[in-house]
Amino acid sequence: MPSKPPASQAMLHKARARRTSYDRKRNLQEWRHWYWTSRWRKRAKAQLAAEPLCAICLKAGRVTAATVADHVEPHRGDPVKFWEGELQSVCDEAPWRCHSSVKQREEGRLL
Repeated sequence: MPSKPPASQAMLHKARARRTSYDRKRNLQEWRHWYWTSRWRKRAKAQLAAEPLCAICLKAGRVTAATVADHVEPHRGDPVKFWEGELQSVCDEAPWRCHSSVKQREEGRLL
């Protein structure tokens, strides 16, 4: 069975530069820093204590420990939705990675 040809160093460098540029622009958004406040960490910790299992996995019939407190409705920088909006517990560990895969795909459709 043939294997994929190795990616050139130039292609890898371009892809890395695009990701770095995207991350820098994203991190300039004021609301990104809200996730690093003690207020958010307390809220997220309380959410995970109240609902320790991944909500998306439970709907799919799987039992997986949740690791991320996630906004049910995307806040898009709205402080009221961020601080007062409903949260759900989701996993972000292998093999399911509901926060990184399922949830992000859903939110991408809403943009």
